[in-house]
Amino acid sequence: MSEISKTKTSRKEIIMWAVVIIIPIIIMMTPTSESFTPELRKYAAITLPSILLFVFNIIPNAVTAIGLMILYTVFNVVPSTVAFAAWTGFIPWMVIGGFLLANVLDRIGLLNRIAYWSILKTGGTYNGIIAGLGLGGIILNILAPGRVYVAFAALAYGICRALNLSISKESAGIMMTGFISSWFPTFFLYNSNFATIQSIGSAVTDIPVTYIQYLYHNVPYVIWYFLVLWMIAKITKPKQELDVKDFVAEEYEKLGKTTVEEYQGIAVTGILLLFLLTTNIHKINIGWGFAFIPFLFFLPGFKIGTVEDLRTINYQMVIFSTGALGIGQAASHLGLGTMIAEALMPILVGKSAFFVFAAVWVTVVIAKFFLTPLAVYATLIVPLTEIALSLNIDPLPVYYAVNVATSELLLPYQWALVLIFTGYGLVATKDFIKIWGIKMAMSIVFLLAIAVPYWMFIGLI
Repeated sequence: MSEISKTKTSRKEIIMWAVVIIIPIIIMMTPTSESFTPELRKYAAITLPSILLFVFNIIPNAVTAIGLMILYTVFNVVPSTVAFAAWTGFIPWMVIGGFLLANVLDRIGLLNRIAYWSILKTGGTYNGIIAGLGLGGIILNILAPGRVYVAFAALAYGICRALNLSISKESAGIMMTGFISSWFPTFFLYNSNFATIQSIGSAVTDIPVTYIQYLYHNVPYVIWYFLVLWMIAKITKPKQELDVKDFVAEEYEKLGKTTVEEYQGIAVTGILLLFLLTTNIHKINIGWGFAFIPFLFFLPGFKIGTVEDLRTINYQMVIFSTGALGIGQAASHLGLGTMIAEALMPILVGKSAFFVFAAVWVTVVIAKFFLTPLAVYATLIVPLTEIALSLNIDPLPVYYAVNVATSELLLPYQWALVLIFTGYGLVATKDFIKIWGIKMAMSIVFLLAIAVPYWMFIGLI
């Protein structure tokens, strides 16, 4: 059986590689024209197979990202200063700082302490578990925005094991709540994921946003966060009440008293939060705060960082993120975003903001079936920025809509982070589709009925 499976996998990879190799050949055989210049042809021949490699995942994404930037330079698609421009910005260093912050806080036990405390405070029943994970998600994403998904996956799995849950709607509810809690607070708490969108868009126009502004602009998504948690609790509610309070109390007890290291961790995250809240005073891009402040863990007074914390940073994700930025930088340099925007403008001119944002949402959701979130950003942000400016719409709410729309999916393969949670084998496909399908339907309604009117009210649109 394993031999057959191996052969099938091998055939599948051969087909994937054939597609990756044939596409650039076809592109390079396509005649150039006034609009399809030799530079754009080379760009397409390098970029499209690279995006396919990101999707197929037949080689490490970091390898593809490195190759992409080098090929842009070697084949004179864009100057090296454009191909590698993202490395001179704050994004890669912000991602490194974010991973370092999460690694330290996880190792010293602070992440678990807050998560267990949150569940204890909400009662430990099934609804209490959902609410506790939700509360913990907000607190931990204030400390380490967008970097707590691994801790939440382990926590959700531990809760399921304590309740002796096999694959069921209840286990699906807990595991998916774990993911929602680890990620969805980033829709209203500034994070490196949104900074990536901003950075790609800055190839067209630089639109800074402070930590407080980001929260103010996205207040509706606080409601959205709890609405999604309520929906999960409603559709996965067990017939008989579950109680995990004893398990959580025991795990919390094992942590003992708050250690000096944990207080030091709180102090450093406090400094980071103070930096974020005072952006209007110091005028430093908040991304550099995320990049630099976690390194205080290695200085006297806060010396709790270790070489292992640095070693376990996901550098592949750093390279992948930065390589994806290179796609947008090159597209902007070659004027591709403007060309796409001009082609789409006749469809959008004269239409209401509701139509425009619905079109953005639908475009991103469809693209998400074929591309990773980063590939979606790399492909769509530049033209969407051009379109927004042409329609006299501030690109920020467009970015906010894209940020949320990339969380829409129907199957786990569409997002690598979700696979961490489904990989424990406690989420049936039917339950996954039910939860995420209902959420997708709710999402477009929420965007058009709540978010867009709010952005109009505060003057963003």
